[in-house]
Amino acid sequence: MVSVALATRPLAAQRCGPEALRLEQLAVQPLPPHFGIDGALSLADGGYALWSAESALLFMYPDGLRERRVLPPLLHPVGLAADPDGYRFLDRATGVEYRLGADSVPERIGAVPLAPGEELDAARWRDGGWTIGLRDTRARRFLVRRVDGAGVTTLFASAAADSVLLIPRYHLSETGSALLLTRLTAPFEVLRLTAATGTVDTLAVPFGDAALRLALPDTVAQWRALPAVALDCGWVLTLSDLQSDRRLLLRYDAAGGLAKVTPLDAPFGVMAGRPAEGTLLAARRAGELELVWYQWRWVRQDQ
Repeated sequence: MVSVALATRPLAAQRCGPEALRLEQLAVQPLPPHFGIDGALSLADGGYALWSAESALLFMYPDGLRERRVLPPLLHPVGLAADPDGYRFLDRATGVEYRLGADSVPERIGAVPLAPGEELDAARWRDGGWTIGLRDTRARRFLVRRVDGAGVTTLFASAAADSVLLIPRYHLSETGSALLLTRLTAPFEVLRLTAATGTVDTLAVPFGDAALRLALPDTVAQWRALPAVALDCGWVLTLSDLQSDRRLLLRYDAAGGLAKVTPLDAPFGVMAGRPAEGTLLAARRAGELELVWYQWRWVRQDQ
């Protein structure tokens, strides 16, 4: 069971187990009109930095929008990271790295190497370097690479697709010291990439679950997955129908088992979270797009 209620005070995250996950709404903040969310970065002071394909950055908090940055129109962030001098990001089209200081004039500080035919799709800053996801249109594969002072290391390569259009695409999200790779399209598999050991484990293949297949219509080709978002154990995954307001919220346990499928008839999606604090950030559309902060906790099934 997933229920939503208004929380009157912060709640500590409960030890997870076979209990149900309850989401309690903490705050709601509207987003500016026509802002399309391309990614979210959790900030140390409790807020989130959001970036869009329209070359804009928003710094959102439960009490509202604190800052908006407009970038030059030719720059489109694909990954964002905070550092002592401001923020750094990669440009999706070129792989050039920029630093954004107190003003909105980006300073070029480097680049990640892209070979001909490689298209940057995702990026996460971790341990002093970029981990990037890209499509290699020549080899028809999706690659994950680590780019840092030690050089370039390929951490993951998908099987070759039959055509460029069928190259799988993956979101990158974090779970402790590892990364979760969530495939955008069916079968929506979730992989765990441990960079320190170079191992890739398949945690889940949602479309392979019989109960989930029954919940998905024949139009599964029109469904997309959002990034898997880690809890204190397990994770949640949102599947969205591009042609309607239908959503499926999937909860997985620590062993990768599908614990619950919750259908939603509303444009809603869990985007990011803070496992140590027991909070999640979601986007929903109720007229205009808005952000919703949730506290989550484990409860007994009879509560």
